[in-house]
Amino acid sequence: MKSSFFLLFFFPVIILSTGCVCLTNKKELDVKNEKIKNMELELLHKEEIMHDLLKSISIKDQEVGRLSQELQNAQLTIEDLRSSIQKLREVDVLVEEKKKKGDNHNNIETIPADTEMVMPGTDSVTREK
Repeated sequence: MKSSFFLLFFFPVIILSTGCVCLTNKKELDVKNEKIKNMELELLHKEEIMHDLLKSISIKDQEVGRLSQELQNAQLTIEDLRSSIQKLREVDVLVEEKKKKGDNHNNIETIPADTEMVMPGTDSVTREK
């Protein structure tokens, strides 16, 4: 009878301790599940931030491309203007040479046919004849 009393006393203790262990494990699992949910929310937030940054980078990249094209066009315009200025200087020199020779009554107002001139307000160079 002592052994049955002993078993009856320790059997509930064993069952209760097993239940406590299970409860402790359940609480730990709940805490871990909550941590996982928090990590998932953080990852979603970081993913949104990365998406926004990539979108911003794409917009900036397009703007850089547009500005590069504008710069290239401006450089071409500058080169055209330099060429036109050089040609106008050459015409100026020709006119000054003709003035020095004393032939200034009709030749001062005429420009040689092979000289290109820039028309104000246009980008193109036209030939005056």
